Amino acid sequence: MAEEKSFEMTVSKVLQIQGGRIVACGKISKGSLAKGDEVYLDKADGSAWKICIAGIENNRKLVEKISAGNEVGLLLSATGFSKENVNVGDVLYKEITNANDSESDFFSEIFGINDAEEKAETSKESFVDDISADFIKKAKEAEQKKDYKLALEHYLKASDYGDSAEAQCQIGEYYYNVFQEEEGYEADGLSDEQCLDKAIEYYQKAAEKGNKHAEYKLYETFFDKGEKEKAFKMLEESAESGNPESQNMLGTCKTFERFGMEINEEEGVKWYRMAAEQGYAEAQCNLAFCYKRGIGVEPDMEEAYKWYKIAAEQGYPEGQDELGNCYELGIGVEENPEEAYKWYRKAAEQGDADAQCDVGDCYKDGIGVEVDFYQTIEWYTKALEQGEARAQYFIGYCYEMGDGMEENKEMAYNLYQKAAEQEYANAQYRLGLCYEHGRGTEIDVEKAYAYYKIAADNVVPAPLACMKIANAYYSQIDSGLDAIGRTSAMVAASVLIPITSLITIPAALFGSSAVRASKKKKFLATEAGKDMMKYYYIAADRGNEEAKEKIEELSQYL
Repeated sequence: MAEEKSFEMTVSKVLQIQGGRIVACGKISKGSLAKGDEVYLDKADGSAWKICIAGIENNRKLVEKISAGNEVGLLLSATGFSKENVNVGDVLYKEITNANDSESDFFSEIFGINDAEEKAETSKESFVDDISADFIKKAKEAEQKKDYKLALEHYLKASDYGDSAEAQCQIGEYYYNVFQEEEGYEADGLSDEQCLDKAIEYYQKAAEKGNKHAEYKLYETFFDKGEKEKAFKMLEESAESGNPESQNMLGTCKTFERFGMEINEEEGVKWYRMAAEQGYAEAQCNLAFCYKRGIGVEPDMEEAYKWYKIAAEQGYPEGQDELGNCYELGIGVEENPEEAYKWYRKAAEQGDADAQCDVGDCYKDGIGVEVDFYQTIEWYTKALEQGEARAQYFIGYCYEMGDGMEENKEMAYNLYQKAAEQEYANAQYRLGLCYEHGRGTEIDVEKAYAYYKIAADNVVPAPLACMKIANAYYSQIDSGLDAIGRTSAMVAASVLIPITSLITIPAALFGSSAVRASKKKKFLATEAGKDMMKYYYIAADRGNEEAKEKIEELSQYL
């Protein structure tokens, strides 16, 4: 070997990164080095290795060339080389006469290729991937500990160091979660608009590298910025390029009015199907729902069951929960309580809060398992800890009634309030009862009426709330008040008058039956009368027998 050296570095630290690759760190004391150069490693025992420099890191950046005075990390590559072959204090050097004659053979031996440039590029990409993967691994470990700020730091390193699309997408997610005010994500003084801009910046970087989730998230972010036209255009372009996540959302935008895009249910089903056929589980559940409800297609329970099953067998918890529902109610398949419980349990064990409530109901009602109310409380409590409205309502009811736990009206009231804030209709109704009867709070008739009205007007209305409102109107028919001028406060006061009390008052107090019939007919022609019948019809449609009787009684006056 030549005595004169054109490059020299003493190893100060040795790292083994993912894939078993070895990085030697140190400060260059002499000369310069380029990626793809071959160097020698002199060992204290007198042995030596000839090694290829597959990558060079300086200040968290990959560089093609480096000179004396710089701290570097060198990715070492040689056949049979491992961490045990290099130690702190070993010297890496390059002779002045360092030749590249054997470079082609060396690359061929390691990679089976003869193109030195291709090998060098492959080495660079592998180095990038390995270093980025280390930072991403640390970021995910931090996320599991809910240390999102530390995770962000690692993702930023992976982005800066290796230009990682995955890391850039996750940085975008961090800032989007800050905008969404998700727990544990800190704004660091950034405004909502600045957070969205940061999210867009990193989503765009990731999307340009082909990250499909980032491509979809650009739609969400621009939508939240109020740039809906741009958002929808990006969503359509992404869906048309074959992105299943975007296809699924485009299906939702075409199917449900609240998203602001022109409704076309058949078109929505088309996009759901395209995503579902690519194996996208959420779209499979959405397609199943369309078949179940007849949205954009003819109702077909067997198709609904088929798609729920496909999603469930992928391990998707919503699909598992819905498949359990199919087996419980016989939707597209023969009823099978044991199978229902099995699939509910699979989803519940993955943390699906709705499924945890369903498992609780199985133990409450003996669906596929023996009745065990202790287990019911346990599973509902799991869902309660996730803030599930259905669980808040159920556990609140247990506290109110002292069913399975010590009676506590205040606790019941508080839980009903939490569920009501999530627009859970039955909780809104029970909250109305709390205000009407002073359970866990002070009596407030107007608040009671307000919550009954909210529960009755819910997207999924509470039938008993509908009956409260309808019966309050009914109680005013014979009161002598002007039905047209009736205020909600008057109706609210009527809520506290049981309808049976009016029925038992002697008819003579209200005049003849002919007069009462005239009053009913006149009342039914008013807006209040129409409102009353609307609520009776809603309650009747949801199975309330008293509502059906009232409709039969009043129909003769319509």
